[in-house]
Order: sequence, then C-alpha cells, then structure tokens
Amino acid sequence: MKRINYSTFLLVVVLLILPLEARAETGARNIIEEVLVTARRREESVQDVPIPVSNFSGEQLISRVSEDMRDLSRIIPNLSFQESVANKNSASVFLRGIGQTNWIPTQDPKIGIYVDGVYLGRPQGAIFDLMDIERVEVLRGPQGTLFGRNTTAGLIHVISNKPQEELDWAMTAGAGNDDILHFEGMLNIPVTEDLAMRLAFQHRESEGFVENTGTGQDWNDENAQNLRFSVLWAPNDKFDALFIADVQRVREKSGLGSCEWAQPDNGALATSLLPSVAFIFGVYDEIRDTCNATQPYKSSENDPADSDVDGWGVSLNMTIDLNFAELTSITSYREIEDFNGSWGFASDTVGSASFLEVLGVRDNRGDQWSQELRLAGSAFEDRLEWVVGAHVFEENAANYLEVPLFRGVEAPDCAVWPVFCLPSGIPGFSTLGDFALAIQFGGSSVRTIEAKNASWAVFGEGTFALTEDLSLTLGARFSEDDREFVRTEILSAGIPDPRLICPDGGLPEGGTTCEVSKKFNELTPRAILSYKINEDVMIYGGWSEGYSSGGFNQDVRMRAYKPESSGNWEAGLKSTWLDRRLLLNLTGFYNTYKEQQLTVSRLVDGNPTADLINAQETVLYGLEGEASLLFGDGWSVQASFGWLDGEYEEFTVADNITGPPPDFEESILIRDLSGMEAIDGAPYTYSISVERIAVFGNGGSYFANLGWSFRGRTYGTIETLPTSRQGKYGLMDARFTYNFPGGSTSLSLWGSNLLDREYFSSAHDFSSGPSPTGTVSKHWGEPRRFGLDLSYRMGQ
Repeated sequence: MKRINYSTFLLVVVLLILPLEARAETGARNIIEEVLVTARRREESVQDVPIPVSNFSGEQLISRVSEDMRDLSRIIPNLSFQESVANKNSASVFLRGIGQTNWIPTQDPKIGIYVDGVYLGRPQGAIFDLMDIERVEVLRGPQGTLFGRNTTAGLIHVISNKPQEELDWAMTAGAGNDDILHFEGMLNIPVTEDLAMRLAFQHRESEGFVENTGTGQDWNDENAQNLRFSVLWAPNDKFDALFIADVQRVREKSGLGSCEWAQPDNGALATSLLPSVAFIFGVYDEIRDTCNATQPYKSSENDPADSDVDGWGVSLNMTIDLNFAELTSITSYREIEDFNGSWGFASDTVGSASFLEVLGVRDNRGDQWSQELRLAGSAFEDRLEWVVGAHVFEENAANYLEVPLFRGVEAPDCAVWPVFCLPSGIPGFSTLGDFALAIQFGGSSVRTIEAKNASWAVFGEGTFALTEDLSLTLGARFSEDDREFVRTEILSAGIPDPRLICPDGGLPEGGTTCEVSKKFNELTPRAILSYKINEDVMIYGGWSEGYSSGGFNQDVRMRAYKPESSGNWEAGLKSTWLDRRLLLNLTGFYNTYKEQQLTVSRLVDGNPTADLINAQETVLYGLEGEASLLFGDGWSVQASFGWLDGEYEEFTVADNITGPPPDFEESILIRDLSGMEAIDGAPYTYSISVERIAVFGNGGSYFANLGWSFRGRTYGTIETLPTSRQGKYGLMDARFTYNFPGGSTSLSLWGSNLLDREYFSSAHDFSSGPSPTGTVSKHWGEPRRFGLDLSYRMGQ
C-alpha cells in the first residue's frame, strides 16, 4: 500500500479530531427521517416499497464526493457505472452482474437511465455531472410494469430540483489538485403566483491523469459544461406542467489505457495472425517494445485525441387530476452528436509502427423522441392502488469508424528484413510480403453503422390490500420492438470490400451497403406479496420477468442475436429499529437467464468488433443490504453491501475464423464455456461512511463525512483470463464542510481516492482465443483528487 501523503493525513485529522470540539445538540437528527420516492410512479415512503430501491438525496451525494454518474458505483451495492473501455464519454453500466459494454446503436443498454422521467436511449453522453439534483433512485431487478422502456436488471432515475415558489440563488466555486476548476450556480425565480423558473449551470475542468508519452499531451482530462432550464406552471390544484430544457457540452481528450504484451518476445513464435503479420513486416519488435514501455498513467497513442459531446433535450411533463384518477403525460425529444477519436488501445506512438486501431471519422449522431401516458388512481376505499400506461419510443443513430491495420507501415527492404521476401506457401501469394500487404489492405476499412429503433408498450400494475397488513401486487407489460440496421463499408483505399455479403446471402447494394430489419415482442409479468409485521417492519417476496429485444451485430456479417429473457425471484426485509434510529434493508435474489446477451471482443473478416452473442442458460444469485444508524452527539453511520455468484449452465461460443486470401475459407471454432463463473463485475462490494453534524458556539456549524468503498476482484473477459484481472481494492473519500454563522456561506475541504490506489476500471483483453492482437489494454481509474469549494446560498 502506498504511504499516505501529508494532504491525506491532514484531511483525515480534520475530519476525525476537529468535530470533537463542537456541540451537536442543535441540528442533529434523533430519528431516521422518512424518505419519499416515486419508484412505483406514486409518492410513498421508500420503506413501504416492496422492491429493492437505493435512494440518495443531492446532499448525500455531495457528502460522498459524488460529482458525476460514475461515482454512484462507490455507494450503491452491486452497481458498476464506468466509462466504456472504447469510448470515454459513453456509459458502461452493470447492476447485479448484468449490463452492456457496447455503445453501438444496434444494441440497447441493459440498465435503463432516466432523467426526470425521460429514458436515455444511448449510453453516449450518459456520464454527466450530478448538478442541482433532488435525488437519485436506483431500482434493482427487472423493471417494465411501471417505466417506459423494459430493462432486465434495473434502472437509475436522476430527478432534478424543480422550480420553487420563493426567490433563491446559489453558487459554488472550487479548485483542487491536477488543475481542478469547478463552478456551479442556480437561480430560482417565482414569476407569478403560479409560474416559476429555475436555471442551473455547471463548468468542470481538470488536467488529464494519463500522460501520452508520444505526444506530450495528458489524456483522460475533464472539460464539460451543463445547463438546465425548467419552468413549472401550476394554475390550480388540478393541473401542473413542468418544461425542462438541458444542454451538455464536452471537449475532452480520449481515454488512454496501458498496454501489456501477451505474445512471445520472439516474433517468429507469434501465435496470432496480426502479430505474425507484424513480424513479416519487420515491425514486431517495435510494436512489442512500444506496448511494454507503457505503465499505469503513462502510455502512448498516435491517434486523434478528441472526445467530444454536444447534446440537448426538451421534455414536457403534465399532470391532470381527473377526480377519479391522475393522468400524466411525458413528452420528450433529444439530440446528441459525439466524436470519439481513439479507442485508446495504447499499441502505437508517434513515429512508431501502428498495430490495430479504431478511429473516429466524423461526429456520430443520434436523436430520439418518446411519449408516455399514465393513468393512476385508487379504488375500493383506497384498498387498490393502480397504474396503467403506454409508452412510444423511436430513435435514429449513426456511428462512423475507420479501422486501419498497420497504419503507416510500409513494405521493408528485403535486404534489411529478408523474411519479407520468403516464399509464402499460400496459394495466390508468392512471398510472405505479398500476404502481409493483402492483410493490411483487406483488413483496413471505413464503416458507417446506421440504426432505427422503434418501440411501443402498454403496461399496468395494481397493489391490493388483502388485509390491513398483507398486500398483493400484480403487473404486466407487453412490448414490441422494431429494429432496422444499415451497414456501409469500404476498404480504406476507397473501394468496395469484395468479402462483404449481406445476411440474406445477397450482394450488397452498390457493393458497399447491406440492410436488415426484424420485429420482436414479449409479455412480461410481475407479482409481489408484502406483509407488514408491524409499523416498522415489512417483509416481501416476488417474482418478475425481464426482457431485452433481439437485434443485430455491427460487424461485417451483421449477425443476429436472440432476445434475452430473465426470471427473477426475490425476497426482502425493510425495517427500522431502536425507536427509528436504525434502518436495515435486506434483499436476496435468484435470477435465471435464457439467451443472456453478452459482448465478446473478436476479429471477423479481419475487422475487430465487439459482438453481442447469447449464453443459452445462466444463473445468478446474491444478497444486498443497506443500513443507517444514528448515534448520540450528532454521529451517524451509513453502510451497504452486495454479494453475487452464478455460472453459465450452458454457454457455447462459435467463433468465425476466416482463412487467408484469395479463398477466405471460413472455419468455425467452438468454445464451451459452460460451468464458468458468470459474474461481470465484482463478486462482492461494500461501502461505509461515518458522518457528524454539529454546531459551534459562535453559531457556525459543520458537516464531516469519511467514506470507504470496497470492490472484490474483477475480470475484463468472459473467460476470466488472469491477464485482465483487477485485484480487490478500496477507495477512501472524505468531505468536511464548515457553515459560517448565518448559514449562507460554507467552505468545504474534500478528497477522493485519498490513499491514491492504482486500479483499472476496465480492460480490453485480446490475449487469447481467436485473438486479433495478443495485447491487453487497461484503462485506469482516477488517482487521488482533493480540493476546496466555497459556496453561497441566499436565504439559508
């Protein structure tokens, strides 16, 4: 373990010793306050909801140094929210070991992300700052009977602060190490008695924490701006309308990993196609040495560094009281453009030979619109609470990529590198050099991936009180998804790829374009039985089905994958004890998956791709828990834990291997992964924080929080290869806030990863199997960050 430096030591001392000098009688909580959520599309106490829900207010997120969506991983059990290994500003989210790493528009995320009731269809731009947030709700398990899109593993709902009736404004400015600069503001204006407006804006920047030794630039930096404008109109107690417009702008450098060489030192012994070709070209040693020279937070890449996002959206949420029920309408439209210059494989540098790369060609684009209608009410003297609804969604998206093999590598002089001119023994190629040039020429391509996804669904759920303490919830959803996919590909030389054949066996239009489409539909039910043992303790058990539609892979074959379905058994406890000073919630679950959709990296016809394939049968099970405890003298503790286990009961992978030109004869390599561990993520996680609130004699007050988050070991590959193993690790975070007398001004000292733990958040492993490169790319997490924030708020 690294030694803690003086800044870390000072921060911990401030947090744990200084608070002892203050009084805690004023402002300290004596009981755990009731938390209201809308997990079931109606406002109710989180302790009355018979499903596992994690809820964090905006203040709680700030106390745990949670600045953007990725930070939720540190405080929510069994959640991993990371940037994509190949696209820095795209989210890769896993919950209970289920998720999706791909960000191509032919595939849907497994974890739904909602902002103020609006589903975000694409993971691009989904890593955003938690700005002016009221709360975040995380629902675990299949969700579909109450929310717009169907998800097999859960959802994250970010709910922003709404306009209020009183004039208010606030601002925060901060700075820290690594050139961190942060500014955030809010202005709330009551225009009339029934009309109010709110404006929130944010700017955040920091220098990159991975040095690109080839260019001298620092990658993995921050430079993002966000703005949200909302208007609330409530002319009477029967109607209200909330309009929200938001803008996101990101101008950063791409994510850059480190590279590990997984091939022999001697290129003549290379075991994969592309390393063997590198040996023929005479650049094997150069590429190997470039890869081995990288290390955590210091790497190299000869690619465009830009990672940009420009997104905006509008939504209108209207609620009408019809006396017998409440009608809710949510209408939304969003557009996004993003550019991802490099996948950050770290296998080349300026002035050296390039290996395998994936580069951005121009801005990717996407737009979506959705309409949701819900009718909610009660009957039988409020013994029945019911919701019915419909949801329509449509998106259009396109990605543009270039995949050069051995970019800038030229045929060597035979006198310098004789192997280039040796007889190949391959029909159609007189020398090994001819074969290497054919691989370079035929494997380098420019592709366009366009998709149109449309979905509609009807859903409903009702909760009936069988007795005063026993309730039964029944729900169902019918979904239909219509997917269209158009792929255009040319070789980098600007000519059609002669190997391109459309999935129906026909020739591509113009020699470059293929198109496929298909519809999918499914009915998914849910049933939950809950029982209140007393006013403070509830137990529940239930069963639900999850569904994710089938679709198509973006590779040159455009291969289809099947729909995924899951059955989820769940039992839980929600309770408060010790006169409401202890909260304890527990959940156990057992999931069975049919045709689970998993992303596998491989090479198809010389093109690197991340294919979605189906694991025939999978079982996942685990436990989750959350607890809060209030002590005397203003002290409190919050904790959570998650444990996962499971295996692939039946899982065979068919890898397509293409032989050399001119025949390009195909063979199938079958890998049987049945019986292997099925967890994509850490098998156990836990988080604990200690905090104190107290008042000084001069009327000032403070809040102090010290947190610890721990993750078990993870693998970056389905096969749990040791080359992609990240060992268990813990991260410490802390915040100390002093509120000056009067309460309007505060000063905060904060820090994250205080022990400066080195860890990688994701890995791209090409080290075995039908390996295209025989390398491993590891993308590292943020090092120690700390800083000071100065805040002012009117009327506090």
